[in-house]
Amino acid sequence: MPDRTKSSKTVPDGDRISGLPDPIVHHIMSFLPSEDVARAGTLSKTWQSLGSTNPNLDFDQAAFERALPQTLSAVEKLDLFLTSLNRSLRRLEERSMNVHKLKLHAVVQDPRLFELAVERALKSNAQEIELDYYDLDNRYYKMPQCLYSAKPVKRMKLTGFEAGIVDLLSGCPSIEELDLVWCNSSEGVKFSSDKLLKFHVELQVCGYSIDYNAVRAASFVTRRTCTINLSTCTFLRSLSLKNAKVSDRWLERHISALAHLEDLSLVRCGGLARVRIFHEKLKRLHLIWCVKVEEAEIDCPKLRRFVFEGGLPRFGFLNSSGSLVATLTVQKGTTIWWFLQFRRLLGLFDHCKTLEIVCDSYEELVFPEEARESFLPPLHDLKHLKIDCRSSTVDYTELVDNLLWLSPHLEIMFLNSKVEKHCLKFQYKKISEEKGEEDLLCCCRAYPKECWRHCLEKVIIDNLDGSANGNDNRKNLLNFFCENAKGLESIQDNSRTFKVAEGKILNNQ
Repeated sequence: MPDRTKSSKTVPDGDRISGLPDPIVHHIMSFLPSEDVARAGTLSKTWQSLGSTNPNLDFDQAAFERALPQTLSAVEKLDLFLTSLNRSLRRLEERSMNVHKLKLHAVVQDPRLFELAVERALKSNAQEIELDYYDLDNRYYKMPQCLYSAKPVKRMKLTGFEAGIVDLLSGCPSIEELDLVWCNSSEGVKFSSDKLLKFHVELQVCGYSIDYNAVRAASFVTRRTCTINLSTCTFLRSLSLKNAKVSDRWLERHISALAHLEDLSLVRCGGLARVRIFHEKLKRLHLIWCVKVEEAEIDCPKLRRFVFEGGLPRFGFLNSSGSLVATLTVQKGTTIWWFLQFRRLLGLFDHCKTLEIVCDSYEELVFPEEARESFLPPLHDLKHLKIDCRSSTVDYTELVDNLLWLSPHLEIMFLNSKVEKHCLKFQYKKISEEKGEEDLLCCCRAYPKECWRHCLEKVIIDNLDGSANGNDNRKNLLNFFCENAKGLESIQDNSRTFKVAEGKILNNQ
């Protein structure tokens, strides 16, 4: 193939790729998955011709063998797969091309497979290697020896291997990202590295100790009790723990020591009971199904993202930034006590920018009448509320009524389900601060300020016609706002605007 490093050939209309030099096209390919590279070949003849020398090598043994005739034996299928793999690697080697990434998924334990692929990829200066070994008997595969001296590799992901992590890091001085998934190690892991920035492990080990402060991100998934020591990782910015048996004391000690931490994720950490997180720089916090947590206190003035899934722990307080976007998925309850606790939890997010509530059905958000009569609304200052419901909503009027009780001064309400997405926007008149108690409706006499019924001026409803029972929902919502918003002047429903006066729709503009 001729070298087009300084190409000046005429480019067909609409095909800008063909005018690019080969190295540039290969560089673009290096950022794309192999399937996307193949699909893009229909857009450009040059791209199609260079596809056979794609610097991203992606071999999937199971997918390859599924496309072969079923009459072939397992040995024959394996030989064909090895031949195809060897042909692709040899083609790049003959053309003196560098490999950007090698990705190999295998289901048959054969020493030729990984050794052949890795050796040839390393000769071509591969910077990323991803090896995935799957064994039906849950056995681990011995790691190829050539990986222990993979000097050019910057990113490595291994799945299903017997991992010698200390030797691996000492033999790979350039490695910056290491990802070990469902690997096994017979002893605790203690290591240091000059270049490692990201570290993710799902290992069967008794302990981890990372002794280098350059690490910026660490993620641990454990399947048995182990000790994790990160005390010297002073510049760690991201920490994720899943199924880790860490204690309350461990969490407090490490959080206080990791002064640069910005992202913390705790998933199914069964050893936590009283979570106290005080951190000046933390920006993102995920607390997911840590089922034994009974109390939580969060004081993070820069917190901008908070995700909680689980039961209803007692939150002592929550201090965060005014730009906080919070997502809550709370286990459903039916008692008055549960609704009281849920109301207290919601009240902590009154100041946030956007609150998202995830539920199985909208009935979970409908407070009993006796609770609404006894409690004050928890979200008086919230402006943006998003509801993600896993089932379709039938009665939007009841749902909107309850949500406006929870948050009586909303500006935007999003109602999303698997099949429907709706949005309601509210515009208000200026709230008077000089009204006496005799001027207030009975619904607001115990409130800190007037609710939407007094000052709602305009409602904008988007995309309700496309919902189940759309016409009925639309009609019921229009009537609901006309009857309950005493100062309502207009309702905009998609592109139609209705004038409203004295609780009645006057015309369609």
